[in-house]
Amino acid sequence: MKKLKFITFLLVSLVFATACSSDDDSGNDNNTPTQENQFVFDGDTFPLKAGALEYYGNESGLHNTDIIFVTTEVDENEEPEDEIFNSIYFELFTTNENLETGDYSFFEGEAPNTFSDFSDISIASGTAENPTLKYYEIISGEITVVSKNPYEFIFEGEAVNWDDENDIVDFSGHYKGDMYEFDYSDEEGRPENNSDSKSVFKKK
Repeated sequence: MKKLKFITFLLVSLVFATACSSDDDSGNDNNTPTQENQFVFDGDTFPLKAGALEYYGNESGLHNTDIIFVTTEVDENEEPEDEIFNSIYFELFTTNENLETGDYSFFEGEAPNTFSDFSDISIASGTAENPTLKYYEIISGEITVVSKNPYEFIFEGEAVNWDDENDIVDFSGHYKGDMYEFDYSDEEGRPENNSDSKSVFKKK
């Protein structure tokens, strides 16, 4: 089952996340995050402030759940509080409707206990009026569902710039906390958002 890519949701208001964490305290390698909610991309560190799980149902014995993390707070209407933010998106496949704890490895396609090559990262810089957007396809890695109560995830891998195959970067991250949860299993693809909402997790 293929769907519209998550980056189409962010074209209205994608922007660079506000803060890079300082290097003065930890002395750790830049690509090894501490257990804070953060996202390390090509040596730069961004806070992860919200996440979502989107369930798309069962096709040919595979259940599809998408995991999305963003570097902006999200209000009660699921709208981003920052006009400019980054995101990372994993398209997971399992044999169980309920997302289980464990490791999910990159796979070029759809297979149990993997995430697909449809997964990607969006990075932005500039201003809301004049943003510069870069999109990266994830080409290797692993995401681990550490726990579900509360939700906790650890991930790492490599991604390649859509516009420059020589621009390959490392990424890693950690998120622990609440997740927005959506069940789209009765919908045909991603549901249209017919309101004026600019939800970070819903189709524009």
